[in-house]
Amino acid sequence: MSKGLVVVQETNISVAWAKAFINLMKSGVNEIIPLVVDITNLADVDATIEIPEIRQSLDLALSQNDKLSCQTVASTIFPISLWNRNLSKDESFKQLMERYKKILPTLKTQDQRNRNGLYFERLVAFNIQNGSTSEINQIEHIIKIWHSGNHRRSALQLSIFDPAKDHSNQRQRGFPCLQQIALSFDDNSHLNMTALYANQYFFEKAYGNYIGLYNLGQFLAYQLDLKFNQLTCIASVAQLGKISKKNLQQLEVDVKRIMELHDADESSLALNN
Repeated sequence: MSKGLVVVQETNISVAWAKAFINLMKSGVNEIIPLVVDITNLADVDATIEIPEIRQSLDLALSQNDKLSCQTVASTIFPISLWNRNLSKDESFKQLMERYKKILPTLKTQDQRNRNGLYFERLVAFNIQNGSTSEINQIEHIIKIWHSGNHRRSALQLSIFDPAKDHSNQRQRGFPCLQQIALSFDDNSHLNMTALYANQYFFEKAYGNYIGLYNLGQFLAYQLDLKFNQLTCIASVAQLGKISKKNLQQLEVDVKRIMELHDADESSLALNN
């Protein structure tokens, strides 16, 4: 059964994922149309962005079901291990591009799932048309126009979906589920991000998606002299994926237990303050 609009608003990636996951695990629910997950207050230096135990439990379940880890999924959106924050903005961007282009051919050939492309590839090397050798580095374009003084909000767009390649007659294609990323800024020098997914396999991809988008937001905010504060992820259709709820019962138990402990700690902290 399809469940209508579900909105989850939190200040912690793990808690947001857990609440959406529990919604999808409810009896009779096969999908949520749409699912909106809004994670705010990310610019707060004292904020706790994740609950490690939730990611660890999820990674264990992913491994047991031959799925990619959260970090591996996150790296398809932003390869954070290639970003050297100790360099200047220009130098770190240049080095990131050089490192990524060097490993990209290997990424595409070593895993068949990458045959149609990778998300970060579309962000930094978007083909103008199918078969063309011309490429657009969308991230570089946004950085350049921003520092030139052009802060037009409609220009702060990052496209993933490519009609020339992705409008196909394939019954199943996989990539790209992430279609578009829109950036915005506010009067507090905050950078905010809205990401649109046509379809999201929640168990195997959503947590990694959130981490990858968060890391991308941190990188862009650094480059634009802003602070990344809000991530809104809209899944037009959210499903657990190609796995039965029976296989995820232990994960559900673990997540609920961790959430209960987290809620108790939050309540205790509130009372003490």
